[in-house]
Order: sequence, then structure tokens, then C-alpha cells
Amino acid sequence: MKSHLSISLQTYCTFHEIEPVFILDLHQQGLVELALQNNEYFILEHHLPQIERYIQFHYELGINIEGLEVINGLLDRITDLQAQINQLNHR
Repeated sequence: MKSHLSISLQTYCTFHEIEPVFILDLHQQGLVELALQNNEYFILEHHLPQIERYIQFHYELGINIEGLEVINGLLDRITDLQAQINQLNHR
């Protein structure tokens, strides 16, 4: 595996008491990137905050995968707009 830190999908899901299929569904929808090594999935460290946010939205608020896709798109759009505002303020 590459030099960045990662955690086994199974270990992460056991710790958080969630089903691995949820994270695999996020991966299949393109919301998170997983690394596959020796037939085992790994979560890259820089995706952990995003996955934890998805876990909260899904398990605490009951938002389905499709809803998570919409939320992700809106949050990306907000981030882009904030960057544009900052750029305009620095002119």
C-alpha cells in the first residue's frame, strides 16, 4: 500500500458498530474512495472525516444514500462559492 495511512474497512466498521455494506455503498456511489489490497478494502485517512459525517447523517438522521449524494453536492457547491467569495474579497 502507498505511504498514506489507512484503516481496514472491517476494523473501522466493527469499531463504529456499522455494517460494512454502508461504506461499500458510499464507495459504489462515488462518495468515498476505498483502496483494495489482498482482497480487503481499506479507508484512506483523509476520507475519515467525510465518512464520519455520512455515518451521522445516515444513522442519526435517517438520510439514505441518495440523500447523502444530494447533501454532498450541496456542500461541494457551498465550498466552491465560499472560495469564490474569498477570491473576490482579496481583489
